[in-house]
Amino acid sequence: MEEKNGRRSFLKYAFSLSAFAAGSALSINKGNGFSIGKSGSAEAQTKKAARLKKIAVEEHFHTKEYLEMLSSRTNHQGEGAAHAAAKVVDMGEGRIKEMDECGVDMQMLSLSYPGLDVFKTEDAVTLSRMINDHLSGVIKKYPTRFSGFCCMPLQDPNVAADELERAVTKLGLKAAMVNINTPERWLSDPQYEVVFERLSRLDVPFYLHADGPSTDDSGLHIVPEVMRIVNGNLLDKYPNLKLILGHAGESLPFWLNRLDGRWRYPDRPKIFSQYFKDNFYVSTSSQCSDTLLNFLIAELGADRILFATDYPYESMKQHVDFIDSAPISNEDREKICHINAERLFKL
Repeated sequence: MEEKNGRRSFLKYAFSLSAFAAGSALSINKGNGFSIGKSGSAEAQTKKAARLKKIAVEEHFHTKEYLEMLSSRTNHQGEGAAHAAAKVVDMGEGRIKEMDECGVDMQMLSLSYPGLDVFKTEDAVTLSRMINDHLSGVIKKYPTRFSGFCCMPLQDPNVAADELERAVTKLGLKAAMVNINTPERWLSDPQYEVVFERLSRLDVPFYLHADGPSTDDSGLHIVPEVMRIVNGNLLDKYPNLKLILGHAGESLPFWLNRLDGRWRYPDRPKIFSQYFKDNFYVSTSSQCSDTLLNFLIAELGADRILFATDYPYESMKQHVDFIDSAPISNEDREKICHINAERLFKL
């Protein structure tokens, strides 16, 4: 109950902060006569941006069968508000209608929290196959509107790697996602190298997804997780690994200078920030802030930023309005909205 209430509180705070940020951006544009690129006024720029293709890369789902198994085999009682619970199982016309209304062309679908980690190994293996098959069927039905991430049963790393390969080569899924909310597990542990080796060989991205910060710090587990991955030798052994962090990089972009100053590996070919900039992408999910977006562009470059709305837990319209009106160049906006995703996921 504490975790559920914490998530609700976090979402309420995020909504209010994001709405304030978006509103502030508009007032600044109007008050200062802000002009971007070659199109003249901010108003004209916004109208032009509103027509940009948008691929949202952190958009969640549950299947009804998964929720039934979740209810019968775990003590999980569901999450979030009623509107999210209703939307998360809609992988068809209702979701597409909202996408059309808000101006989202495609969603990259991924299994919502709680993921497979809450199950025993046997159940997790069965569910991963069932969910990936179901997702593949949805994408085949709506190939221009949906693509997706496979889920993997990390309880058995070898099976996880095999399921990743099946999902990519047989089902047509474009990447993998796992939830980083399991304190007793570190992906830098040697037992998981088989998964990273397979990701490298298949050349598909890996989304490390975290829940929001809460009083038990579950959502912040991802920070030491990423640090361990970079501090280890995985990125030297598999330099083509492509890792994605949601929520503007889960605070890691702010730490890069500090982490470089504490770098204790003089024999490595790169420092921490260079590994991060070479191997990581970040998404805009749940972070509708002009100040933050401009910081990310300055620190990482627009080529490393992906548009996302964290559907259905955040407002799709708010995220679209934010990226359409953000005080950035049209070239950067187009990269963030769709070009980067098309290149990264080979869409």
